[in-house]
Amino acid sequence: MLAPPPISLVLPVYNGAKFLEACLASVARQSWTDFEVIICDDGSSDRSPQILEGFRDPRFRVLAGGQHRGLFGNLNHLIRETRSPLVRIVCQDDVLER
Repeated sequence: MLAPPPISLVLPVYNGAKFLEACLASVARQSWTDFEVIICDDGSSDRSPQILEGFRDPRFRVLAGGQHRGLFGNLNHLIRETRSPLVRIVCQDDVLER
């Protein structure tokens, strides 16, 4: 079994297509690479699910959305899926610096 990463990033998504690609790219290009990203779309009606489906990076795990949970329900769902004791929330409109 793989050791857990030092940090887990959780990314709740809901109708974030306008910013989502830039957010995902900024997380992926970080100079520090030992992390996992857990993402769940919460029933978006825009292109968010398609953007997530097309994004490939082994550190990123997209969970099945299922029911609409709302922001805090989605965050709780994401946090339960993390493997690290250290969790950072990333918002769909965030762009991270290196």
